[in-house]
Amino acid sequence: MKKRGTRQETEEWLWDEFEKIKAKGQPTGPTAFAKHIGVDRTYLYRFPSFVAELSAYGKQTQPSVSGRGVGLSKTEAKKREIDARVRREHTQWSVEISELSKQLKDAKDEIAILIREKRDLSGRLKRTRRLCELLLLLASEAGVSPVELEKIQAEVMKEQAASSPASGRR
Repeated sequence: MKKRGTRQETEEWLWDEFEKIKAKGQPTGPTAFAKHIGVDRTYLYRFPSFVAELSAYGKQTQPSVSGRGVGLSKTEAKKREIDARVRREHTQWSVEISELSKQLKDAKDEIAILIREKRDLSGRLKRTRRLCELLLLLASEAGVSPVELEKIQAEVMKEQAASSPASGRR
């Protein structure tokens, strides 16, 4: 059997093949149908509502041969199909939840690092500003010109920016 793609496409293909057999009026059950289309009979049981319909048709067209069958009503087949879909979705969600939890943890760790860096940088900035104020006070008392004071202040700020750990990031 060649790959059909999605589960829905496969099921549509099965129904199309089944409709062809019914249109010809040929008797068939799950085993004969599986041989006809070239799949393993157990594969058909992945589609409970389809197998229920196929078995009912087999019992109707070959009552003496089709004694066993799956014995599922359409309601029971639909319930099994819904249960199977819920299990598949639950499995998929479990994987997605674990991936999202890991991403959330990584993001929280990154935020904690950034908060610590911000706190450190804020402290350095406060100390630098205070040092600049003190430098300006001392320089003005020592008789340094305002132009020279601005040059000194610019140089101190430049050195602070170069030594900052965040300057190498981003």
